[in-house]
Amino acid sequence: MNKYGILFKVCRKIKYFFARKISVPEKIEFISPCVYIGHHQNMYGPITFMTFCPVDVRMWVYKMFLNKNDCYNQFYNYTFITRYKINPALSKICANALSCFVPKLLISMLALPVYRINSQDMHNIYKTIEDSVDALINNERVVIFPDIDYTSKEPYTGRLYSGFAKIDKLYFQKTGKHVDFIPVYISKSKKKMILGEKFSILEDDNNSLKQIAKTMQEGLNCLAAECSDI
Repeated sequence: MNKYGILFKVCRKIKYFFARKISVPEKIEFISPCVYIGHHQNMYGPITFMTFCPVDVRMWVYKMFLNKNDCYNQFYNYTFITRYKINPALSKICANALSCFVPKLLISMLALPVYRINSQDMHNIYKTIEDSVDALINNERVVIFPDIDYTSKEPYTGRLYSGFAKIDKLYFQKTGKHVDFIPVYISKSKKKMILGEKFSILEDDNNSLKQIAKTMQEGLNCLAAECSDI
């Protein structure tokens, strides 16, 4: 298992110190290799998971956040100007600061870059799958937050992008085994992180991608109901 870099370790300790504490029951076993599927909740899921998860995990992150120029454009043109309607001058200052820091932090976190289908990196859209499978073969854990409506702050998990499930097909081709997918839910009300039942497909079929995504969505909502969040 590759180890996190110093920058991420330091930032995580600082975040842990100031954050509202989340408990992780001792009985929870984070098996490896495995793909964990979480609920985004407008960044709450990824940030909280990476702060309190007791084991090392490789998280999927859009490639643009790993490059300084792309990161600046995303923060300035979309996050601050379009989404939050912040003054352009202030947006420029904030975007500059974040684009100098965020890529270094994510690289230190060993993030797995995700290539968007409609980007100029279209020829690399399967590289994320390949990198993820290589990590799994190396006995690492991968976590993905595939919400279509990632800005929703509701505890209910809506539809998920199913592309992440392609990991299983390539992993099976290389190892002859299917991947275990496990839903991981973080309850704001109960202040705890819990895992659902692991799931892996029994045989390949044309609906396997949707089946995995649907099962993970249902698993996340069952965990939310268990916590009385929905």
